[in-house]
Amino acid sequence: MCILLVLGQPAVSQAGFLTTLLQRISSARKQYQSASQQKEQTTATIKALQSKSAVIRQQLALIDHDLGNQAREISSGEAKLAGLKQAILKEQADIQATSRQRRQKQQLLDQILVRTYQNGPASYLNVLLGAQNFFDFLTRFQYVKQILAFDNNVVKNLARIQATLTAENQSLVNEQSMAQNELAGLKQLQAGQLAEQKQKRLLLASLQQQENHEKSELDAETRAMQYMAAQIMALQQQYGGGASGAPAPSGGWVWPVPASHVISSGYGWRSIMGFREFHDGIDIAAPDGTPIVAANSGVVLFAGPAEGFGHWIVIEHSAHLFSVYGHMYANEILVHPGEHVSAGQQIAAVGADGFATGPHLHFSVITGFDSSGHMISVNPLNYV
Repeated sequence: MCILLVLGQPAVSQAGFLTTLLQRISSARKQYQSASQQKEQTTATIKALQSKSAVIRQQLALIDHDLGNQAREISSGEAKLAGLKQAILKEQADIQATSRQRRQKQQLLDQILVRTYQNGPASYLNVLLGAQNFFDFLTRFQYVKQILAFDNNVVKNLARIQATLTAENQSLVNEQSMAQNELAGLKQLQAGQLAEQKQKRLLLASLQQQENHEKSELDAETRAMQYMAAQIMALQQQYGGGASGAPAPSGGWVWPVPASHVISSGYGWRSIMGFREFHDGIDIAAPDGTPIVAANSGVVLFAGPAEGFGHWIVIEHSAHLFSVYGHMYANEILVHPGEHVSAGQQIAAVGADGFATGPHLHFSVITGFDSSGHMISVNPLNYV
């Protein structure tokens, strides 16, 4: 906590002191807490972005794998098409060659038939009549018959070969068409995968940009927290708030004046010289010099002059929990700002400094501050 009073300075009002206490250290701690929460949110956002990026990278790896397979299949398909094209060209060349042979043989046969028609059967008859004997006649007859049959069979065989080649060519054309359709399908699938790959990469780049932005924000928030922590520490060291604030109370509360349990004025509304006022603590009557002890462990925030109390001590036990001791003389204050004290440790002696009708300890327990900086007190008897 930040205290603007130091030992030896003129006394300031209690309201002014508490206002400063609230506005400085409390404000810094709230800002630090807010920055810490924002840092947690930013860290969570970064983790979420990193998780999304990891998913996108896995999807891209699968797409790259699929594209690799598709590229190999397309290359194989193109090689197959090239082979089919060469095979079709060869078949077409064979068909053309067979067709030429068939035409040539057909022309030769046609010429034979024309000559036979023009000359009549005399030529074949002369061959037969020229036989020397019956056996020679039969031989010549078979020879003529074979010649005519051979020419006719040659033409028919060439027709069959041409038909077979034409069928094979059509089969290759059909296979080529199927391969082209398959290749077109692969290329269409590849185009879709490439489009998806581009979209994923753009999304990944966007996520990476967001992550970098959030990391910059996180760095800024970390620096801000470091700055605020340094400011809190500096204020605490400067004004006696300790290096790291008050620890949680280590034990139970104890009575602040062990030698006296006489309460001369209780907590709550009271009348003094005809004026009604709210008493925000209890007054414990005791002789001058009676030891006063810390009601619980904590850090001394202030030990010095204060309006109305003459001199006082403020101990922070935890966040928003303080104990206040008033009316001691300056030379009877035994602690200093920033000092850690234990429950039951003597911190001062009873006096009658300030607005006091006799020696006593004013003891308050406060849990916070209102908008004007006045402390929000609770009945100390609920603690001691």
